[in-house]
Amino acid sequence: MPDTDMELNILDNKEKIKALEGKERLAVYVFCHNYRSIRQLSKYGELLYSSQKAKYGLLYIDKKDLDENLEKLRGLKAVRKVRVSQMDKLSDNFSEAFEQTNQAVKEEMAEMGLLDEA
Repeated sequence: MPDTDMELNILDNKEKIKALEGKERLAVYVFCHNYRSIRQLSKYGELLYSSQKAKYGLLYIDKKDLDENLEKLRGLKAVRKVRVSQMDKLSDNFSEAFEQTNQAVKEEMAEMGLLDEA
């Protein structure tokens, strides 16, 4: 049992703490004419990776700022092309595909006579 009002307030505040939420971000691939200009990309998002040989950088940009930053990136003279990752549109539920694959394997094994049907 808390002895003071301050301890009571601390206990109440602990109950109000929410779980940490991640930002909604998208990966954006920016291809440049030269590698030197890739340093500028960090102004528009978090520069996670850059390839000196292929002259591109991988940026993570918040979804809410995506349209605005894409326009700015495409307006830069050093930028050749900008591609937004499609990973958010892919389904992360693979159970249906897994069952289809299992069914196809079972059918092939049955045709070959390797599957004992009981």
